[in-house]
Amino acid sequence: MSEELQRQLAALRAEYLETTKQQIQPLQAAADWLAAGTPPESELYALRQRVHKLRGSGGFYGFAQVSEAAAALEDQLLLVLQGGQEYNGRLLGQCACALAEAIDSAR
Repeated sequence: MSEELQRQLAALRAEYLETTKQQIQPLQAAADWLAAGTPPESELYALRQRVHKLRGSGGFYGFAQVSEAAAALEDQLLLVLQGGQEYNGRLLGQCACALAEAIDSAR
């Protein structure tokens, strides 16, 4: 890989991280409301969409921890939304916290 291409890739990764780090606070807030009780289904769907994007983009930009943590939360949300599992706010909140931590620790 050429030096120029490496520099461009590093710039894209840095920009991605900067943008993604803006998701930390909303994820921490989501962890709180997930654990507090059963939110409306529309909120769960909206969270699932945001997490799905992080799942794909984390892997694309080389942040496997972000992608894996997002996958864990998305899979749990899908189980609840599709009726395959009862709502467990504590588990969902823990998954949201783990995703926020993965984003925060990404370098």
